Amino acid sequence: MRFKKGSGEGAAAPAPANQSEWRRINLYSYPDYQDIRIGQIQPLTGAWPPPAQGVLIERASLPWMGVQEGDLITVETTSGKATTVARSRTVHDVGEMSAGWLGRAAGYISADTSEWLGESRDFNELNIIVAQNKPDKEYVTEVAKQVRDKVERGGEACGTLRSAAGKHPADEVVQPILLLMGRWVHCPSS
Repeated sequence: MRFKKGSGEGAAAPAPANQSEWRRINLYSYPDYQDIRIGQIQPLTGAWPPPAQGVLIERASLPWMGVQEGDLITVETTSGKATTVARSRTVHDVGEMSAGWLGRAAGYISADTSEWLGESRDFNELNIIVAQNKPDKEYVTEVAKQVRDKVERGGEACGTLRSAAGKHPADEVVQPILLLMGRWVHCPSS
């Protein structure tokens, strides 16, 4: 999906004249915002959970987006439908990196809002925590495969398995940066 600073009062927005104004955004939805067990997000300001036809923005995305509290944004879905959505304040997601690093913003919406935007209410990601042998990547991967097989036997398609046994979700991005920064700080000047 993509977004730009919106206008109007929630009506469908016309296609933009200048395509370069659009930027990427991922919109996430949880089945129950009062009972998030993996990938918890915390409300900072405004509505909680996300209101109908509104979006909560991850605080690290705000500067990159160029929006202020209460601004409207126009969201264009994968089908090409552009709709103005109220930005209904901010949240903190410790697992979400800065939009400037990722090149995309992060927002959180309700399943009703997803449907209102013309997207599916169905979920496309399943996160699990393995109770035993948490740092053992092979074991965690095997449990994830068993979960995938069970979901597929139930008639649902599954995609990629990602295993982050004992690691922060952004570990693969942060570690090389820390390595480079450490070398830069400790390198003697010539």
